[in-house]
Amino acid sequence: MASRDAFGNESSVDLLPEHNYVHYEGCLVDGPLKTWLGKNSQALRLLDAPVLTCTIDHLMPATESTRGGHQIAPMLRLMTSDLVLDEVDDFSQEDLPAIARLVHWAGLLGSRVLLSSATLPPASVQGLFLAYQQGRQAFQAHRGHGQSSAVVCAWFDEYGSEADFYDEGETFLARHTQFVSRRVAKLQAIEPRRRAKVVPFEPDLTAAPTPKQKESICYEQWATSCLDYALQLHQQHHTTQPSTGKKVSFGLIRMANIDPLCRVAQWLFTHGAPDGVHVHLCVYHSRHPLLVRTALEHTLDQVLQRHHPEAVFEHPSIQQALTTSSVQDHLFIVLATAVAEVGRDHDYDWAIVEPSSLRSIIQLAGRVKRHRTERCPDASPNVWLMSHNLKAAQGQRLAFVRPGFESASFPMASHDLDHVLVPEQWQPLTATTGVLSFVYSVFSSSSKPAKGATALGICMVPREPIVASARACSISATATLVFKGEVPRRVAVTA
Repeated sequence: MASRDAFGNESSVDLLPEHNYVHYEGCLVDGPLKTWLGKNSQALRLLDAPVLTCTIDHLMPATESTRGGHQIAPMLRLMTSDLVLDEVDDFSQEDLPAIARLVHWAGLLGSRVLLSSATLPPASVQGLFLAYQQGRQAFQAHRGHGQSSAVVCAWFDEYGSEADFYDEGETFLARHTQFVSRRVAKLQAIEPRRRAKVVPFEPDLTAAPTPKQKESICYEQWATSCLDYALQLHQQHHTTQPSTGKKVSFGLIRMANIDPLCRVAQWLFTHGAPDGVHVHLCVYHSRHPLLVRTALEHTLDQVLQRHHPEAVFEHPSIQQALTTSSVQDHLFIVLATAVAEVGRDHDYDWAIVEPSSLRSIIQLAGRVKRHRTERCPDASPNVWLMSHNLKAAQGQRLAFVRPGFESASFPMASHDLDHVLVPEQWQPLTATTGVLSFVYSVFSSSSKPAKGATALGICMVPREPIVASARACSISATATLVFKGEVPRRVAVTA
């Protein structure tokens, strides 16, 4: 490949990089495109699938390609598909210009774009609206519809829908804020299922002269604090097994990074639990072999379906764990990284959180009492936020990073949650402050557009759960958007 590049024959290389794999068993109808693609089987699958679910790196070459030919397949896909971007605000600040270019390109090709997130800030919605608007304006002009920059913007939720034309970012943002504010007011009437409190974690590292010793002491004190807090939460938020009277709770301890998580898990396993308590520990992170992770997630998906609270006692693994031990208190603890925050339909009784970002806290809170509607007592918060994360406790200058959004250009003045957050952002951490919803911003063609017009919709339909302060981010939900009178388009979903 290198030798062909040296002679300028980049067009002869494969259309997709070697590390990209696409799995689809269908095929295109015979025609010039299929003939032209020839033996590029990966590119064929990328274009064939009616619904393509992939990571965003499969599509980014459409605008970011540095090698000849790699932009062709994703460009062809965007020409014939709508685009769904999941958790777009999870990308770093450095990635946002590239994301905006992709959204602009989708508008340039006439695609609709769906942005899915629980924590998409209004500024990001506005910025991506402007990017899409500029691309769609060129698309309209090339089809003889003039230079109109008006975009049909629609907002949808379970309370109704609204739509109008917008051609300026400021007026669009003002309208978006109005809709979000009204939705927040309606959601405030819902009984809070989650309440949060900040609990102290400031280890004494004065006796540790070296960074390695500081790290070791910090991990040990973190594990000790987690166990102590877990025992307190268990007493406040447990379920009693009807046949035996045993107290059972399912908790989530969320940590930012895998290596510290494994160290803490080893400490908990080695030191055990107090007399009369049995801790069942599950370690869940992204480095598990795929086969192991699949089996683990399958079990968690079954056990943590809590629509019927007592059904959990019928699961074979839970029955076995309870019958093999005579103690009365059983804590089933999932020690996990950010993989437990999104994409998992799990219901925990309580959670302990190592803070990385407000977005992360909001996402994780949606896994607590996700399927049950009982009100959380004011005096018994079920989401406990550590005042400092491990990086901050060790004195690192940048603590809310990897994961997190802090940077050397914008360092935090404090890493203490009591100083970083204001009470309105997490008291209560329930539907009264915004119920964790998933924001869906949709850029699309209108059902009956004026000449040269395009459309943007913000769909908000409740998805079981959830959280967040309107001050922290937008409100959201799960939604399906259908514009009447339009030919259905294929979909490309990225994460």
